[in-house]
Amino acid sequence: ISPEPGDLVVVRRNEHGLSEYTAKRFVVENGQKLLRPESHDESWQTDIVLSGNDETEIQIVDVIIAKWSPLRRSRG
Repeated sequence: ISPEPGDLVVVRRNEHGLSEYTAKRFVVENGQKLLRPESHDESWQTDIVLSGNDETEIQIVDVIIAKWSPLRRSRG
């Protein structure tokens, strides 16, 4: 599945031989592909340009198509 603007995606960031996985919102603005965090932490509010740079490789590896949420159990 190819990501479309607005999709929630799983992103792999490779830097200095280490890999990190995270979920971001895929956005296209003015022809530029961006990954937008939806964190409530003010430290993580900056968009990430999908192209990366010389030291960092950024790649969309999955598109999230569903969410599982457990039901609350009531104990009487």
